[in-house]
Amino acid sequence: MIVALDTSHDGLSIYEAAVRLQRHGRNLLARTRRASPITLVVRQFENPLALVLLGSGLLAYLFGSGTDSVVIVSVVIVNALIGAVQELRAAKAIEALDSVVPDFTTTYRGGFLVQLSSADLVPGDMIMLERGARVPADVRVCFARNLQAVELALTGESVPVDKDPDPVEERCSLGDRRCMLFSGTILATGSVRGVVVATGAATELGKIAKLIQTAARPDTPLMRDLVQFGKRLTQIICAVAAILFYIAYRRGFPLYEAVRAAVSLACASIPVALPATITIALAVAVRRMAARNAIVRTLPSIETLGSTTIICSDKTGTLTLGEMTARRLWASGHLFELTGSGYAPAGELRLRDRALEPPEAVLELVRAAAVCNDAILQLSWGTWSGVGSPTEIALVVAARKLGVDFAAERNRLPRRDTIPFDATTRYMITLHDQPGDEQLVLVKGAPEEIVKRCNRVAGAEVELASVLEVVDLLAASGMRVIAVAAAHRAGLSSHIDAAELQGAELLGLIGLVDPPHPEAIPAIASCHGAGLNIKMVTGDHPATARAIGVDLGLVPDRDAQVVIGAEFEQLRPRQLARLAESAEVFARVEPEHKLRLVEALQTRNNVVAMTGDGVNDAPALRQADVGIAMGRRGTAAAREAADIILVDDNFGSIAAAVEEGRRCFDNLMKLLIFLVPTAMGQGLAILIGVIAFPIVDGVPLLPIIPLQILWVNFVTGVTLSVPLAWERANANLMQRAPRARGQPLFGRELIVRCVLVGVLMAASAIGLFLWQYDEARGLADTDLALRKAQTMAVTTIVLAQVFYLFQCRSLHTSVFRLEVTNPSVYLGVVATLAMHAAFVYAPPMQDLFHSAALGIEELVLSAATAALVLPAVSIHKWRARRASPEERAG
Repeated sequence: MIVALDTSHDGLSIYEAAVRLQRHGRNLLARTRRASPITLVVRQFENPLALVLLGSGLLAYLFGSGTDSVVIVSVVIVNALIGAVQELRAAKAIEALDSVVPDFTTTYRGGFLVQLSSADLVPGDMIMLERGARVPADVRVCFARNLQAVELALTGESVPVDKDPDPVEERCSLGDRRCMLFSGTILATGSVRGVVVATGAATELGKIAKLIQTAARPDTPLMRDLVQFGKRLTQIICAVAAILFYIAYRRGFPLYEAVRAAVSLACASIPVALPATITIALAVAVRRMAARNAIVRTLPSIETLGSTTIICSDKTGTLTLGEMTARRLWASGHLFELTGSGYAPAGELRLRDRALEPPEAVLELVRAAAVCNDAILQLSWGTWSGVGSPTEIALVVAARKLGVDFAAERNRLPRRDTIPFDATTRYMITLHDQPGDEQLVLVKGAPEEIVKRCNRVAGAEVELASVLEVVDLLAASGMRVIAVAAAHRAGLSSHIDAAELQGAELLGLIGLVDPPHPEAIPAIASCHGAGLNIKMVTGDHPATARAIGVDLGLVPDRDAQVVIGAEFEQLRPRQLARLAESAEVFARVEPEHKLRLVEALQTRNNVVAMTGDGVNDAPALRQADVGIAMGRRGTAAAREAADIILVDDNFGSIAAAVEEGRRCFDNLMKLLIFLVPTAMGQGLAILIGVIAFPIVDGVPLLPIIPLQILWVNFVTGVTLSVPLAWERANANLMQRAPRARGQPLFGRELIVRCVLVGVLMAASAIGLFLWQYDEARGLADTDLALRKAQTMAVTTIVLAQVFYLFQCRSLHTSVFRLEVTNPSVYLGVVATLAMHAAFVYAPPMQDLFHSAALGIEELVLSAATAALVLPAVSIHKWRARRASPEERAG
């Protein structure tokens, strides 16, 4: 590698480094340009319904109705500002990736060691790193001592990886490149001298940055449906408004009045309050999810989570605790089980499912493992934590579980010398003084290295060859196996030699696992019951991944299929899509593979959620329909690329989030079927008025005018519809299948209901308008007569909305069978009636909205007519429940 990069152990010359810096650029990751606030606001007007309203406002202004124009345009601008504020929370994934590059690195330049800005490193630079350092670029290891690196950010695995200079196969996976250190990873132990082979965008971290840039965040299912709904509604409204203008003009309407009628129809037919109420409903869901440990960064992702069909989950720290745990102890020829998980020293020793006091052979094993050890276990504020390698911490915890005071044992056996763990030898040796004139030599490490240096097994007549069979058995169960041995030597010395291990006594074996999170198993079962498919995606070894998959209930047995990430590169897109959908466990998966996996699943019409915590997860998190990052262990890149962040890193919170997502979708549907019929009823009232009503003194009789329409849609519409966001979830919420991608937003029954309610509202408003106008024609003030008739029509529509609101509390259950569980509905009704009373009786409101005071008889008649919506919708729901078992369940 030194020859290939034309460098030497003394590093590059200053001149050559400058030339390469010019050629390769600085060791930085490219940043994406964030859209300006003005751009975000302008983007909101891509909504076709907003464009129709703006056009209506412009026409109203051109034809002299300045008040109408100001109100219409104000409504559109308010909705645009709400949308822009939400988009300001856009992902900052590339900026987060930049933050993991350190500032300075010890580098050889012209034979001298200098402290160089990491941004100025170039391929060919020879650098030195010590324990705890963050790697500044991709580095080929030249010389190393006891080198281990934590590659959690890239591979998703928290266990340190051994590193050494020995070359590996050219096409091996990222997790198996032992001779390489990667940008953004951390040195856990040892020191290294290596040559920089890639910087900036050319590093593995830089490739992930490119993937994040190219991975487009897809529209959510509901947003896609709403856009499609908006386009179709816009086409219908524009066509009907044009026809209405033509009919009005041919009937003799003055040009201004013909245009006003078309504007009235446009305003009436558009559910103006819909964008605002959807945003408010999603915000309500955000607060509920925050109470369940899920922070939502992008509002539409809430309802998408409710429609999710597949969750691709990282293993370490998500499905598992991310903390190594000693699970099996083999000593004196017996295989014991040690219960408990994590770093809390609570558990018991079991043999053949029977608890027992630890025999001396087991105590000797865990004592030796805790003494030949540099880790520390500590209790702080009621929480157990460890300092050191996760594997060594697990050994100390195991000793503490069995009553061994590791601190006291270390004092009893003071350490004289240490040969640290080395990636080449794969063991650690310690020399200890003990009473008398003998010293104790302890060793722990890879069983293959330890067993061949032993000549007997402590406390049992067991052939050493059979010990390796036990090792294979534990490894097949997905465990990392550590062997522990001891030797005694006469005399006192301050130094130890590895050659003195020959003839040692094998104390036993310890099998370690990263155990499943205690809440992950029931959460996965809950998701399966809700029709969700859970897939585990990890950079770990296939055997370990399969074993964890069995424990979690993802696969039935240890013969289940495990897909290796390298297989992705050998498959055509269709083959990969079929394999991705059929398999449940994926191992040795690299960042590109995770992204391809999500894309492949999406091509099969799945709504995909991706969970993760590392930099390696960021591209897939962004590409997924819903990206879910871990809040505690998660990197900044993963959190910024995600839509939802789990505060407690608990997969169990995902099941709760799915439930909230489904509840949110149901409540959004309730908002839609509440607002759409109102718009439909008003539009029908305008349409019928223009076609059939007479023209009096050159002025057409319209049951409702644009300003009154906007009052009903935006003001009372919000106060009545928003309380639906607080409705409780249906009892069968997590027992039904996810909503299929491509399923129509409105099914046949909901369409029929909207038409039924819309026609009832229109008929009631028109009927009472005509009755009131006929009653008031004797008034000297004809304008007052028209205003009273229009006020009665508006009042009837508002009261019909009030009654219909109670029917919308459930999509399928009649209002007469619902419990009083949502007080906000009643608060909304009181607020609406109070505001409408001001609309009817307050002089300033009368002047602005052309309304007039109504008498008691007129109010009672409006209420009685509006109440017809209650029995009509109850009968429709009853017929729908009889026809559909699914609706009966809801």
